[in-house]
Amino acid sequence: MRGDYEDWEDGALCKQIGIWAFYSDGQGGNPYPFGKRVCGMCFVREPCLNRALRDQEQFGLWGGETPSSRLRLLRERFGPDFNWPENAT
Repeated sequence: MRGDYEDWEDGALCKQIGIWAFYSDGQGGNPYPFGKRVCGMCFVREPCLNRALRDQEQFGLWGGETPSSRLRLLRERFGPDFNWPENAT
């Protein structure tokens, strides 16, 4: 369920850094280079990505993947017509 705490989160490197590195400021370009480096060193990258896919997280960097790369992964899983839910917050 979205928002539930999971044990792996204690080991997440992002917990030691501000969330600014993992969310776009909406100005375009590549907003995630630092966050991607952090994710690349994180031991809980896989469960983080799995959670984002399970919860269909539309925003931010999760498991080292951007929203567009997660959408591609979800389309591989659910078919090419899959899209983010319209009622997501």
